[in-house]
Amino acid sequence: MALNALPQYKRLYEDLRKQIVDGIYKEGDLLPSENELCALYGVTRPTVRQSLTALVSDGFIRKHQGKGSIVYKLPKGIGILSIAGTTSALGEKNISSEILQKPAVTQWPDQFMFPLSEAELRAGCIQLERIRYFNEAPIFYDINYSSMNIKFIIPGDFELDKEDITLLCAIEDHYNHCLKNGRTPQQARYFLPNGLKTELIMTANLREWRHFFKLRTAQAAHPQMREVAISLLKKFQGTIPIIFDDIQKRQKLTLETN
Repeated sequence: MALNALPQYKRLYEDLRKQIVDGIYKEGDLLPSENELCALYGVTRPTVRQSLTALVSDGFIRKHQGKGSIVYKLPKGIGILSIAGTTSALGEKNISSEILQKPAVTQWPDQFMFPLSEAELRAGCIQLERIRYFNEAPIFYDINYSSMNIKFIIPGDFELDKEDITLLCAIEDHYNHCLKNGRTPQQARYFLPNGLKTELIMTANLREWRHFFKLRTAQAAHPQMREVAISLLKKFQGTIPIIFDDIQKRQKLTLETN
């Protein structure tokens, strides 16, 4: 089932659970308050409380009067939704894989769990099938899909000329050529330049987001990374200004409003 199809409290539960499993919230850390979670996720207080109750029930957090929700010792269960969660729970030395189908170019499944662009649908995907083992006993079957469609960033501090664009198109053609001839995506990425567009999903608690913005909006930050960070900071300020407004003043930033 896709996350978007889950009830709101379950989506919030899964997001917080993943942050705990991935180590963003560590044992002893405080989760954001109920009011902060309401503002961050755009949900009601009863929804937040239902999610936190589920986290308490599953052993991820403990509620302390006057303090809030504190991350507890990570449960040693198998993280079915995450390979990283499985490895964390069972130990890297105990986990092994058997490749059933080597990476191969194919079409996306008819009902894929995430929305795909027309370009991605036309390009197809790389499909990999494998079985994951724990102490030589199979624990689950994994099908992995990787996009073949790649995009390049248009730089903000200079213009691309015809020769630049021709080169980027040739690189994309060669990347797809590598995939169609049996190279893995990891091997094909050897030919990609720094200007490749990358889509990241980043989760962090409020303290870590403040640290990120202080580093990435500074004058010494990479110009393109700084452009992204300033744009993102503007969105955070619109949601919870009391937590992020001081960063704009400290960095002497001018955030234009639409």
